[in-house]
Amino acid sequence: MLDPITAVVQAVLDSIALVVEALFATLNGPPPAARVSWLVDDLTHFLGTVGGRSRLAFRAALTTVVQVSPKLVFSLRPFHTLSVEDRIHALDRLEHGPLGMSVFAVKTLLCFIWYEHPDSEIEVGLVKNVTALTRYRGATRGSR
Repeated sequence: MLDPITAVVQAVLDSIALVVEALFATLNGPPPAARVSWLVDDLTHFLGTVGGRSRLAFRAALTTVVQVSPKLVFSLRPFHTLSVEDRIHALDRLEHGPLGMSVFAVKTLLCFIWYEHPDSEIEVGLVKNVTALTRYRGATRGSR
């Protein structure tokens, strides 16, 4: 059994992962679990280095997103029980409403980290030649 603090931290991490799945879903479905896990780990590290007020602001925005958005799609179920499609719809409704800044705050931080991932260069079309990118990365890492 988890101690209460660990349980709360795990619940927050789970909530972040659910928001990430909804924000970065494509027509093919949610992003790969490994990519979601990478983002959550990187975000955890980042939040560990910022000040307490920044962590509090992010946590308040995340709590607003997770608690309020299901009500906007007329669901009494909690956020974690919604399907990916319902979470996408709920986030969209919240973003375009009076509490949209909470979605904006969460989305901004998650996007900064999401697009730091090496696969993002390929996904957005910045790099078309994956082999050349791999060679370039190997060369730059070796020169340090």
